[in-house]
Amino acid sequence: MTTRLHEEKKKSKSITARKSLAAIGTTCRFAESIQIFVHQQLSVFMEKSKSKINQIQAPTFGNLITILSIDGGGIRGIIPATILSFLESELQKLDGEDARIADYFDVISGTSTGGLVTAMLTAPDDNNRPLFAAKDIKSFYLEHSSKIFPQIGGLLAGVRRMFQAVWGPKYNGKYLHSLIKEKLRGVRLHQTLTNVIIPTFDIKQLHPIIFSSYEIAYMVPFDVQ
Repeated sequence: MTTRLHEEKKKSKSITARKSLAAIGTTCRFAESIQIFVHQQLSVFMEKSKSKINQIQAPTFGNLITILSIDGGGIRGIIPATILSFLESELQKLDGEDARIADYFDVISGTSTGGLVTAMLTAPDDNNRPLFAAKDIKSFYLEHSSKIFPQIGGLLAGVRRMFQAVWGPKYNGKYLHSLIKEKLRGVRLHQTLTNVIIPTFDIKQLHPIIFSSYEIAYMVPFDVQ
């Protein structure tokens, strides 16, 4: 009896692992399709703009304000990470290999997994330059996604997901919190290299909380890590 239960548990874990790998593979293929589309559209735009490339001004020139908004969606964070990696590589062709996404946007905003991408794009290193290149973020997701966003398997998976949706967050976040603390080295909101806005939701008080560079000027407790 014990042997059979052990084998069933082992089989269940194996099925769950295969499903997780399949989901990641599907997401990556979708992200690559989007990258090809973006490449085609950007190539057309750059060809039309080639004669004007030297006339481009800084993002804050005149009344122009540039904003990057990054969606949430758990493991689907691979999709914006892939697109941003490609965009950054194209910007590096124009402005040199040190060009980073944070250099081109006055505001970067993201919710859920998009907030994580936002933090990684804007966290400074010891030289006050972005700690991560956009290409590093895709690798980060591929390496850690199975632990950050674990998939629930087994016969009662549907019931467990329903209770989690009602009574708490979908993922407990313990692994992610320790990983962020290690990777971002305690960077606080006021230290980001450009303005950021990260909408969140307090599941205990049941109301939204928005962390932003604009709030910390008069709300010091919002200067979070």
